[in-house]
Amino acid sequence: MNTNHLKIVATALVVASLSSTSLAHFLYATATPTQGVFEFAESPGDDQLDDLAGKLEVTKFMHFPDLGMKSTALKLASLGHVSTVPIQKGIIAADLVYGILDRSEAGRGVFRLEYFAKGTQTWKQAESPIGQQYEILLKKVDSRILITPVVAGKPIPSDVIIYRRGQADETLKFTSQPLEIAAKDLTAVRATHAIEKSGELEGKKYDLIRQYATITTPAEADVPAGGDINAWYLLKEAHDARESLQDAIASVAGQITVESKG
Repeated sequence: MNTNHLKIVATALVVASLSSTSLAHFLYATATPTQGVFEFAESPGDDQLDDLAGKLEVTKFMHFPDLGMKSTALKLASLGHVSTVPIQKGIIAADLVYGILDRSEAGRGVFRLEYFAKGTQTWKQAESPIGQQYEILLKKVDSRILITPVVAGKPIPSDVIIYRRGQADETLKFTSQPLEIAAKDLTAVRATHAIEKSGELEGKKYDLIRQYATITTPAEADVPAGGDINAWYLLKEAHDARESLQDAIASVAGQITVESKG
């Protein structure tokens, strides 16, 4: 009896490149049912520069509402650009004095840069201030979201950036009344304002304080009506892990040779 032998010899050149990394970076906090995730990115989940990841290690002050507002040191995850902490009540927050930046050549002067990040598990938790100096409140009314940036709990005029899944970001102006937007595909909100105040930090003088606040959409926003939030996130984490290699590979080129004998 004749036996056919099929030998497949594959030679391939794989060209992989990470997606472009934005030079803009902001501190984000995302609350899942089991952990809080902190990262520097243009928007949550974006790629980051290696030297920005190190900023999580030198954060001067962190506080976590679900840990009794105690300061807690963060540790970077083994895979690099995020830092995680366990959570219980579903609210996490972080404050960071980034340092003094000189943007005089761009007409922005020398300023002190401060970040305030917050993440919640539920829409209800996102409605009320947690005590950050600068923060964003979100209130869900049916299919709409009301957005209010506050300083010490009081509304403050701010530029507000809206991030949606698969869409370009949108910039709005907040004055005194809540901004109303559609809830669909919302992933995060960022706000910024400036304080006309000079000072000195670590031997460096500044003429202005620029503050940035972020809030990610509550964990329950992604869960289908009537679904179990814990089960849904277990499936999501497994899916994201499976897709991570595909997202990192921009293109594949190669040659496959098939040789049949017999």
